[in-house]
Amino acid sequence: LAVTVRKARNLRVRKEASSGQPGDCYVRLAMENDDRRVHTTSVKKKTNNPNFDEKFCFQIATASLESQTLLMTVFHVDKQKRQKAIGHVAYPLRELLSVDKDCRIFRDLDSEAGDVYLRVSMHTGLQGKEVKSKRTETVGHSSAFNQSLIFNRVADLSQTIIKVTMMHHATGIGSLFDKPLGSVVLGCELFAKRRELEHWREMSANPEQTITYWHSLCAAAV
Repeated sequence: LAVTVRKARNLRVRKEASSGQPGDCYVRLAMENDDRRVHTTSVKKKTNNPNFDEKFCFQIATASLESQTLLMTVFHVDKQKRQKAIGHVAYPLRELLSVDKDCRIFRDLDSEAGDVYLRVSMHTGLQGKEVKSKRTETVGHSSAFNQSLIFNRVADLSQTIIKVTMMHHATGIGSLFDKPLGSVVLGCELFAKRRELEHWREMSANPEQTITYWHSLCAAAV
């Protein structure tokens, strides 16, 4: 699959306070739930009408098109190199089966709204008792966190889990009213499965390395 990102128009890119000019932006392309297929455009400077004209290739079998979705997210980059999502487009590849081989697609961005943070907690024992929790800073919805949270390693990893919960921040009324949006649990086979278990095993086997995976959040209980 060859994807060419042509251009974007009228992006809501925040202006820099010092110059009054629009900030920088770029586009991230990825297949939904697949961290092995990620591309990014070059960063376009000081514009809300960027021209990219950049081509990217994804190795996808025709038979799997119906189950794949291409995600394109536009990010704003400020002078401190902090990144915040402006909006995104989700394009189900099954739609390609009914169009010409070479086609142009125009889409409006779905806006990103609301403030979120991640709560990371460590639990031990078969009952999953919480022994430590930390949280990231509050950022805009779908923003990049780029923060490190450090926990002391416990002796028995076989009865330890790490739970990552995305929280919606209730602005102005206190953290007691913050609501969980979804979570993912990393741990041994007693507590986790599939990619979460695979991630845990790789982290445990390589304690001095940074091991990066993408995970889907499980819906929070009502």
